[in-house]
Amino acid sequence: MNKFFLLMIICSITIMSGCTISEGVVSQLREDKEKLSLSLNESEKTRDELNKRIADLEKQLDTNKKEKELFSVISNLSKDFVKGHTSGDKDKIQSLVSGDLFIEDKENKLYINNNANDQWLLYPFSGKQLDDWVIQGFQYNSDSDTYLLYIREFYKDENGESVSPPTFLSLTFKFENNEWKVISLGFDL
Repeated sequence: MNKFFLLMIICSITIMSGCTISEGVVSQLREDKEKLSLSLNESEKTRDELNKRIADLEKQLDTNKKEKELFSVISNLSKDFVKGHTSGDKDKIQSLVSGDLFIEDKENKLYINNNANDQWLLYPFSGKQLDDWVIQGFQYNSDSDTYLLYIREFYKDENGESVSPPTFLSLTFKFENNEWKVISLGFDL
């Protein structure tokens, strides 16, 4: 009986020790699981942020590529527009603008109107003659598939003197019916 009692005590101590060790291990495993879950969530968040950043950079790269590819076409169309509006060539201007813009000839002056009834004088600029023009800036907008060009026009008066300040012209182009057309414009005199 003493042997049985001794065996029971040894088994009880072993079981109690095992339970104590098991509770410690289980507690540690729970803590490790929480840490791993937090780390995994942070990694997923970082991955999602990096994927979004990559997508944004790819979109910007495509935009820059298209902007570069279209520059020569848009700048040539802009040159034609500047020549047309500074020489009063109504047919040339009409061929460059979209159907939403209307060229109007009133009292030997050319005006351009849009659907919002904004009206700009295209020709003549009261005794001024175009001396030179430069592209001041350009931008392709991939969201609206439009190309915006900023032009600075330099004029001379009847005496050949530079007129100050220069005129700023902005042209917005959109691809319509397989052609780039001016869909809006603005002057800052």
